Amino acid sequence: MTALALVYALLAAPPAPPVAPASVAPATVAPATVARPTLQAAPPADGVIVAGAITRGDLEAVVAAGAQRFIASLQVVPVMDGRRFRGFQLAGVRPDSPLAGSENVRVGDVVVAVNGLPVERPDQFMKAWGGLKKAERIDVKLLRGAQPLVYRWTVSP
Repeated sequence: MTALALVYALLAAPPAPPVAPASVAPATVAPATVARPTLQAAPPADGVIVAGAITRGDLEAVVAAGAQRFIASLQVVPVMDGRRFRGFQLAGVRPDSPLAGSENVRVGDVVVAVNGLPVERPDQFMKAWGGLKKAERIDVKLLRGAQPLVYRWTVSP
């Protein structure tokens, strides 16, 4: 579960109704302000979708609240292809999650990497999480069905 949380720390959330596990205390971090993407009929040839921007302050607030708090606001499921790990599938987002209300990454998407770093093990997730505070942009590589996509956010001052 730790690995996918990073990916969604990158501001992706489902348009479907949120799922709230009863055993997790509500997070106290306010949802991040993220510019809405321009909707596209089909993914661009290179698979990169410019999702918008997030302010440095909003990103730092999410990172400062901690990885564990962010992870608690999500439900993820590991996805395997035989014996090979593919990524973490987003199964739900709590209403108080920093990702609640985002229209970019959706329930059902499988997160593969964040800023070029795989997120399959806890140490990989923490390395990606640690890099977010100073990142100039955030790239979330995912699979939507069989379609590989990269959502990109620019971090603004």
